[in-house]
Amino acid sequence: KLIIPVKGTQSTPPPTPAPVYVLPKQDVVNLRAAPGTTYAVVGTLSPGEKLLKKGDVTGEGWVPVEYPPGSGETAWAWLE
Repeated sequence: KLIIPVKGTQSTPPPTPAPVYVLPKQDVVNLRAAPGTTYAVVGTLSPGEKLLKKGDVTGEGWVPVEYPPGSGETAWAWLE
């Protein structure tokens, strides 16, 4: 009787993508509680500062960012 070892079905996990940061070009950017100007300003992002991008940009140009930094919470920035 011949026994052929079968390797497990383990798959290699995909590589972790490099973090992407949002940096304003020149003006201070308001960070909002949700994507839209009718939502409360929860903070600001000044030139020279950066925040971690947390997901896809909306069709209207709103970018989800981690704010406050390191909190895991989300604020929204509109960038041209």
